[in-house]
Amino acid sequence: MSTNYLPHQTKTILSSIFLCLAFFAFSQEAIEVQITTAQMSEGRQPGYHVEIPKAELKTTQRNWVKKLQENIKVKVKKVDHEWVLAQAVKNELTKDTLSVYTIFIQKDDKIHMKVFIKIDDVFFSPDDDETKLSRHKTDNNIKSYIRNFALEEYKLIAGNHLQAAERSLKSAENELNRLIREKDYLIRSGSSIKRSIDSYERRLFDTNRQIFNKQKEIIDQQVYMRKLVNENERRAAVEKLRRLERQKYNLEKNRETFARNLAGARKKLDNNINKLNENHSGQVAARTEIAVQQKAIRYYQSILSLK
Repeated sequence: MSTNYLPHQTKTILSSIFLCLAFFAFSQEAIEVQITTAQMSEGRQPGYHVEIPKAELKTTQRNWVKKLQENIKVKVKKVDHEWVLAQAVKNELTKDTLSVYTIFIQKDDKIHMKVFIKIDDVFFSPDDDETKLSRHKTDNNIKSYIRNFALEEYKLIAGNHLQAAERSLKSAENELNRLIREKDYLIRSGSSIKRSIDSYERRLFDTNRQIFNKQKEIIDQQVYMRKLVNENERRAAVEKLRRLERQKYNLEKNRETFARNLAGARKKLDNNINKLNENHSGQVAARTEIAVQQKAIRYYQSILSLK
């Protein structure tokens, strides 16, 4: 049985607090692609903007490059602060040859991703006239392509949090089960210690009474000896007195042993009570963490179900 409970329960409580803070910070956000006009390597141009909450910059950049290079031989190159796919055909976007310029900015715990699409040397921008079906279709394709990527990244992050929450939940459940078993052990151990204390108290009480009675016998024997004149009777009386004193000495030694055992048992009972209190605090902390992790799991699962 481990006795080092307090440090663990402190870590458990802190873990729950930090998880709560992270949980509420990771609020579910809609992934929307916005039309924008922004500065890039070829001046101020129309493009698309999307925010990916909680994303990691290098991971997002790597995954975006991988997505752009799917099913084509053209490679994405990094030019200054832009990631450029030049003169390629991406059928998911348009049948025309295009170039894709991407800028990533990490700000306010989000990745701001700006995408500029150049088709036939002109940067593409949507047209409000929906009768222009081809242009409208390209716009929808671009928005869907960017949004699907951003949503995949968002789900990837949520999935990582979900796995961490599931591991923490399992750990908290194991800890709670251990604490429950430990409590049963401590209760049984405490009952045994209490029985020992009762036994030592009875023995100590009986021994004190025996010592009192033995001292009375010694005094009576000493009084009796003063009246003796016969030498043989005096020798027998002296021998009896010595025997009574030895008996008293042995009783006093027993009393010391019982008193020492009683003090030790009481100290064990105090430790047992302290451990039970710590166990209770640990169970409260474990149950709190379980509740937080279960809520977090439901939350991250809701993100993974986003369409």
